[in-house]
Amino acid sequence: MKYEWDENKQVSNIKKHGVAFTDILSVFTDPCAVTAMDDRYDYGEERHNIIGAVRGFIFCVTFTYRNKNVRIISARLAHKKERTSYEQ
Repeated sequence: MKYEWDENKQVSNIKKHGVAFTDILSVFTDPCAVTAMDDRYDYGEERHNIIGAVRGFIFCVTFTYRNKNVRIISARLAHKKERTSYEQ
């Protein structure tokens, strides 16, 4: 699987959440990861959230599929409710 993102968005994500997209790629190979559609808004594209562990921390990553690639939109540490969902 190939991963892509907008470099300006990654810089913005680092400033906002302290997380670089390059550091959380293994969330997609976490066998315990939980994935759900993000349908809170009409984004103009189908978006998903994956909650999974990377180096002992649980992250929530929003992504979409573009041209058979995974395009990362945002990444942050998971909130308490998301951590609970992952741990069940």
